[in-house]
Amino acid sequence: MPQKHLVAIVSVCCLIAAGCATTRLPTDNIPRYALYGTNYLPLVPVCDVQNINLEYDPFTQVVLLSKKPHRLALRVGDAFALIDGKLHYFNHPAVLRDGTVMIPESFNREIVQRLVSKVSPAAPVKIMQPSRIKRIVIDAGHGGKDPGAISASGLREKTVNLDVAKRLAKLLKDEGFSVFMTRSTDTFVPLSVRTAMANSFKADLFISIHSNANRVRSMHGFEVYYVSPTVNDTERGIASANKEIPSVKAAELAGASVKLKATLWDMVYTHNRGESIQLGRSICRAVGGTLDNQILGLKGARYYVLRGTDMPALLIEVGFLSNTGEERLLGEAMYRQRIAQGINEGILRYVRELAFAEKDN
Repeated sequence: MPQKHLVAIVSVCCLIAAGCATTRLPTDNIPRYALYGTNYLPLVPVCDVQNINLEYDPFTQVVLLSKKPHRLALRVGDAFALIDGKLHYFNHPAVLRDGTVMIPESFNREIVQRLVSKVSPAAPVKIMQPSRIKRIVIDAGHGGKDPGAISASGLREKTVNLDVAKRLAKLLKDEGFSVFMTRSTDTFVPLSVRTAMANSFKADLFISIHSNANRVRSMHGFEVYYVSPTVNDTERGIASANKEIPSVKAAELAGASVKLKATLWDMVYTHNRGESIQLGRSICRAVGGTLDNQILGLKGARYYVLRGTDMPALLIEVGFLSNTGEERLLGEAMYRQRIAQGINEGILRYVRELAFAEKDN
């Protein structure tokens, strides 16, 4: 598991104006080290003074930087990084010196500064503002010969899932997204086919809709799952090394080694987990304001559809069919519509946040 270095919160106002080349940066007082023909900075204080969260895995030597809504991933020894899922090259690699991760001064000024850009708290705008989230896959769990959970009165999970999924798909289409459903009728679709569909569609988000059940009949509520940190991203990266990498132009990787591609996939999967968590939190907050029901929160899991997709992915349990009260609610069309509206609103809030950040950059 990565060792997390949660940095202290420091108030920073970074002014980078056109034509103002002498503007001081918060990192200007950090000592420089001349290494390999350029100046390097120790990464921990760089993150500390700019209020950037830093995670470093000493085994894989992967560095993760995040400051909402931006995420950056790089590996010690490599002269490239993934910023918000996009590949960027730089002149000198990050290095390890006496156990300390060091980054080139130019990398801090030209790239890390993206993580500290301000996002204006502007009023909500129409979601068709340019955003990298355009294609969404909605997966209605179970179907056909696989009914999923069955309530005491005979309400089948596959039926609830499909109805909520179709309602959600319509809402998203009305917002201008390109939406693909892994099933739109009562048919059985294998898990491997569901993930293959999403990857082939080159989706930006994957949402799988399910209904819960538990032997403890008092259990009730809405919960969301993202791919667990116990799922090894390095192993997934190696397995995916020969696949096309999302958001990376083929020409950029012409002649690249399998090892390099595996490293990039490792970073992509780690980036996707972080995005999934942000999306899941947004959905939980939105649904909490829509439903008069318990929100059980966001949890990690090893579900196949989460492990097999190449984009940020969530599995949503909309309620417990094993609970008498929720079974009754899930059987009502109006309640299922409210669930879909809450999930839709959570997605819109997440995408608006990304759109504001992209506009600001």
